[in-house]
Amino acid sequence: MTRYNRQMMLQNWETKGQLKLKNSKVAVIGAGGLGSPVSLYLAAAGIGSITIIDNDVLELSNLNRQVIYSTEDINKSKALSAKTNLEKLNPAINIVGLNVTIDNGNVDELLKGMDIIVDCLDNFETRYLINSFCERNKVPLVHGAIHAMEGRVLFIDPKNKDSPCLSCFYPENPPKMGKFPVLGSTVGITGAIQATEVIKYLTGIGTNLIGKFLIIDTKMMEFRHITIRNNPKCKVCGSEK
Repeated sequence: MTRYNRQMMLQNWETKGQLKLKNSKVAVIGAGGLGSPVSLYLAAAGIGSITIIDNDVLELSNLNRQVIYSTEDINKSKALSAKTNLEKLNPAINIVGLNVTIDNGNVDELLKGMDIIVDCLDNFETRYLINSFCERNKVPLVHGAIHAMEGRVLFIDPKNKDSPCLSCFYPENPPKMGKFPVLGSTVGITGAIQATEVIKYLTGIGTNLIGKFLIIDTKMMEFRHITIRNNPKCKVCGSEK
């Protein structure tokens, strides 16, 4: 009650809303720049079970934006280090760190039973895999992406007939960019918005970004939406596929 007091003061939250978070299971796919603020804010909010999936190890160049880690974590597994650090932040919740590569062979096993999934990835091959899983199993997905001083967020709810999936907006795999510039604070803002979308969905408070592709331009400090609709010919969710 003391730890969560300030958020429980929000209208319509109270004990009922906090118990919804406590009884929820969330998977964060990717423990890098976006996964850091997402998992920190979800743990701080009291999500009962958080599974973090990442197969990478921390490098020095990651630390300008991957704020869940410290210098001592360099060359260690991101997923396992994230688990350790989140347990220090909130020991009252269950944190699972999986140092694995998610693929067609294990996606169903790894994500079974999740209430919502957060896309904090840096490649579209895996994003499409997660998007397809969510559509098959009717699990909401919060997509996030980052480049330089721009962030992007989309909430996908397969149970909502008006919600387009990721493939509706990106029908083809965008060209690979290699190493690109990133401002850490822009990543933090984007990840915090993703976490907020998760919390709103689980508590039932507020409106999610369904059909509204949010673009965060921190260079000009502008926020704008692109309205997107279901593609009936979408190969993943389309009614005419």
